[in-house]
Amino acid sequence: MPFRGIAEAPLEALFGEDNESMCGALRARKVQSVKELAYVAAWELKDWLLIPESEAEAILARSWAACACQPSTAYDLAQQIRAKGEDFSEVPPPLPSLEIAFGGSLRGNFVEVAGPPGVGKTQFCLQAAASTAALGGEVFWLDTERTFSPQRLLELLTAQAGLDGEDCHDHALEALEHIRCRTCGTLQELQGAVQEIADCASRRERLPSLLIIDSIASAARHQEDIRRRQADLNKIASCIKGIVSSS
Repeated sequence: MPFRGIAEAPLEALFGEDNESMCGALRARKVQSVKELAYVAAWELKDWLLIPESEAEAILARSWAACACQPSTAYDLAQQIRAKGEDFSEVPPPLPSLEIAFGGSLRGNFVEVAGPPGVGKTQFCLQAAASTAALGGEVFWLDTERTFSPQRLLELLTAQAGLDGEDCHDHALEALEHIRCRTCGTLQELQGAVQEIADCASRRERLPSLLIIDSIASAARHQEDIRRRQADLNKIASCIKGIVSSS
């Protein structure tokens, strides 16, 4: 991808020096960098630049590519974890595939699940939450998309209990008590919830085995002020880093 890795660069890095009028129009809307452009909605960009929506989507696709991190495979991640020489074996991961990718544990790791709508991101998180709770771990779920489904979790937990040959219903209900959900409608509410967990981490209090945010992007879409949106996202990222580093 030719534009990858220029997120912090000015708009000219993406459009070139010959598109000064486009860059000027975006700056008039307080969009100064490639990263800030990535948070603009296609319909907004279409109205700002007076271009077809398909062209606006193409421009945004270029900005997203520029902001994307370098791709890595599960094998690469596993090698990085092993290279650190750290032992996280006391906290088992919720899924066997993650055990392979992270060399034995999710402790102290941040995982971003990305993909197009409908690909199964929330279902992946539900499965991870159910598997963690079935092992006795505490799960905190911060829900911004109203996708948290206790019914689906109970189905997953019942299926797992059935495979273990135990009393499915009672075991599933007991595991479900380990999963707690908090609804966050805005970035500010999400930042407040993450900050509370970060404060617990700084006091060396017990943290959940798994923290799920589904999703940051959904909350960000409701914040129209780009600078405020970026500031809130930076605060959330800082809190998450603090939680991860203290794990």
